[in-house]
Amino acid sequence: MACLVILVVVMNLIHSEVDNFWGRSAEVVGPLIIVIWIYVWFKRVRGGLYLFSEGFVDVAGGRVVSVAWSEITSIEAEVWYFSISLIPIGVSSAYKVAFTERKTGHHNEWTLNTTYYNVHELAKLMSKRSRIPVTGNTNPYY
Repeated sequence: MACLVILVVVMNLIHSEVDNFWGRSAEVVGPLIIVIWIYVWFKRVRGGLYLFSEGFVDVAGGRVVSVAWSEITSIEAEVWYFSISLIPIGVSSAYKVAFTERKTGHHNEWTLNTTYYNVHELAKLMSKRSRIPVTGNTNPYY
């Protein structure tokens, strides 16, 4: 949501001076960015994360990732702070779930970001089920 606010503010600043090249290109590219963002958002929302007694399955667009609780090796919290000059405008957080596939032995990471409803509770539940503690900054307002 913070990215959308920044985009609207920048477009308003550029829109006030439309007689130059940058103003005209912002009028064309700005709505295109918004349309693409909305399309990507709805493609992401159409999927889902499903928790089972043996693990979880994440469906996003055409991808399906299934991970057993025993395959999870770490859950790391990451927080990003957004600001304009010195004015804070938003916080975004994500959790990286690292796991090792049983069949191939490959080490992979799957990111759970704020497109998931209540991602903090989801990470706590995954930590409880897999018996792996969440590391990193788990408080986004600190």
